[in-house]
Amino acid sequence: MHWSLPCIIFLDRLAKYLAHNHLFSTPLLPLNILSFGLDANYGNLLELPNNFFSILNLFSILILFYIIFWLHKKKKATQMCALLFILLGGLSNLFDRAYYQYVIDVFTLFNIFVFNIADVMILGGIARLVMTYAKPLEASHNK
Repeated sequence: MHWSLPCIIFLDRLAKYLAHNHLFSTPLLPLNILSFGLDANYGNLLELPNNFFSILNLFSILILFYIIFWLHKKKKATQMCALLFILLGGLSNLFDRAYYQYVIDVFTLFNIFVFNIADVMILGGIARLVMTYAKPLEASHNK
C-alpha cells in the first residue's frame, strides 16, 4: 500500500494534465460508456461565489485539517489508509480550484457522471471508513 498512494496521485495529476492541455481526449469504452477529456467543473455548492476563499473551500480546508488531526490519532492501518485517500484526493481537487479556479474532471460515465481520480479516492476512502465503522455496529446489534 505504501507505493500505491503516490502512484494514484501521479495518475490523477497526469490525467488532469493531459485533459487540461487537450493532449488526449477520446472514448475509452464503446457506446459512450466511459470517455476521457477536459470538463472544467466551476460548480460550487448552492452557487456560492467561485473563488479560492469561498465558504465551501474554507470548509474543505477545515475538513482536511481535521482529517490530518484524525490521522495522527488513528492506529489502525485501514482507517489511516482511508483517511489518506480522502486527504490526498481532497488536496488534489483543492489545488485545482486554487490554481485553475475550477476542478479538472477527466472522465465521463454514460454521458452523465463527470469525475476524476481524486473524486474516486475521496469516495473510496469514505466507503472504507463507513465499512470499518459499520462492522462494530453490526456486531453489537447481533448480540
